[in-house]
Amino acid sequence: MWLLTVGITQGLTPLKKNVACMKVTDLTGLKPFIKIDEELGLHLARPELAEAIFKAVDKDRLYLRQWLPWVDGTRSAADSAAFIQHSMKMNASGDQLITFLIWKGQLAGSLGVVKFIKDRKSCEVGYWLRSDLQGKGIMTRACTAFI
Repeated sequence: MWLLTVGITQGLTPLKKNVACMKVTDLTGLKPFIKIDEELGLHLARPELAEAIFKAVDKDRLYLRQWLPWVDGTRSAADSAAFIQHSMKMNASGDQLITFLIWKGQLAGSLGVVKFIKDRKSCEVGYWLRSDLQGKGIMTRACTAFI
């Protein structure tokens, strides 16, 4: 299972609203929440990502379902859009912090705090990465910047 418990060392500052309209296949113009380097950035949930998320999950469905119980319930871009709306609410409330990895202009996966454990000053971090992008150090760089 892809869960990691880490200590919370600082608070998170809210991101200003950044609304963009662009083709879903080209995500290079989106401003990241956290810019890791010239190739990689972490982006907060936004409606423009729905189709890219669905395509990534659908392409890797057999692989991802081994670890992620929600994969089989994701059957369309509309399902991904509903997840994005939920993620935006959870991010805004401070209950979770879900981000999406954009690597070289394409959706690579997701990384987020799925549970804050305030009494222990820690959290659970969950993530997934497209199988064709594994072994490139993408998630290692993302986790290092995120944590």
